[in-house]
Amino acid sequence: MRLVDYTQGRRRDEAARRYWCERLTAGPRRIFTAPAAPDLADTDPGRLFPNALLRSPALAVAVERVAAGWGASDAAVLLGAASHQLARMSGSDDILFQVVVSNRFQPAAAESVSTMAQEAVFLLPDAGRDFQDAVRRTRSVSFSAFRHAGYDKWALDREVARLVERGEAADHSCWWNDTRDPGTGPFDTTGRPRAALTELTGRTELSWPTEFLPRANVSVAVDVLTAPGALELCMTADPAVLTRDGMETFLRGVERLVVTEAMALGEA
Repeated sequence: MRLVDYTQGRRRDEAARRYWCERLTAGPRRIFTAPAAPDLADTDPGRLFPNALLRSPALAVAVERVAAGWGASDAAVLLGAASHQLARMSGSDDILFQVVVSNRFQPAAAESVSTMAQEAVFLLPDAGRDFQDAVRRTRSVSFSAFRHAGYDKWALDREVARLVERGEAADHSCWWNDTRDPGTGPFDTTGRPRAALTELTGRTELSWPTEFLPRANVSVAVDVLTAPGALELCMTADPAVLTRDGMETFLRGVERLVVTEAMALGEA
């Protein structure tokens, strides 16, 4: 009979919950310092959250070039760009995302069959200072955040609720979910485009597929997806904090940041 030692799991859980609470205590109380539409405050339960989809062939090419040039992962480049752009728009230079991560890298979960994903708390101070600096620090912050993404969720929820009740919790209503499969690239079936980035940017498409009812503790949620020949950024936002124009500014701003840096680095 094999005896299971739960000591390591308890230590990881306690360290993760402590990490979360420390970041929530240190983070900004409000990310969006000025409401976009005060008349749509959360007292209106019928307001709908617009959903925007940016489909960008240029971003698919540019993010690879910037990641290679800066010695970072493309995931860090995109999260760093999102943090930098949000800081420039929101009025808060410190940005906090709840980042959805897979926990399969933990040895105990490596052989599991079920889907395993949980939230990591990602806090990037001074995110609006410099884009390349934001990406550089995103790598180390993400590593620490992911290490502390395994915890007793009910226990953490109780601790966070106490922080919120005391007014000590940061705004943790912004979400980031990079859903891409590392084994599947945007050019696997279409081939890499030969056009220059300046031409590819003209092929960017922005659409508004649907609207959602309000979601608990969500002001902004962004998903990264792989599409044939392109990357997609799918964004849902509370119109009380970010209008449709603001959503478009954010999405195109993330694309512009990465594409501009890729063009500065030159052809690969």
